[in-house]
Amino acid sequence: MLKLLNMLPAPALHLYFYRSRASFVLKVTTIVILATLLLVGCYQYWKLSNQMAQETALFNQRNGISLPRKTALELSTQETQSVEKALNDINFPWAHPFEILEASHDDQVSLLEIHHEPSKHDIRIIAQTSDIESMFNYINKIKKTTYVRRVILNSQESLDDDTHPILFTLTVSWI
Repeated sequence: MLKLLNMLPAPALHLYFYRSRASFVLKVTTIVILATLLLVGCYQYWKLSNQMAQETALFNQRNGISLPRKTALELSTQETQSVEKALNDINFPWAHPFEILEASHDDQVSLLEIHHEPSKHDIRIIAQTSDIESMFNYINKIKKTTYVRRVILNSQESLDDDTHPILFTLTVSWI
């Protein structure tokens, strides 16, 4: 029986992996169309941005608006110093002043204003409290803080208010 099976012709299996030329042409055509649309869109954007720049320049010229165009090399020394001062104030390490204020927290003293001068390493504090003893306790707490160099009591005045009769101003200098 095996011989009989061997004598039979094997079925012909023909697999055609045929790609139609039409699908390839369709893909290439789609890519070309998309690329063309992209280029047209970029050109339109460039054209509109140039037109808007020209209209803005014309509007500024008609209304007498002149925009100063200075580079870093054209800045005066005064302008350069003011820019450097502003950058130093922004980049100032704020950890020390905040640590001083947090370490000297007192429930009996209300801070009203805090002004700083980073170039002098000073903080000016305006506060109020109910009695003189609380004021001196607060000043001593600030003096014991790690980064404090000196504490100066600038002014003290008694108010007519019963709850917070003492208003005082301090200048705290830190290292």
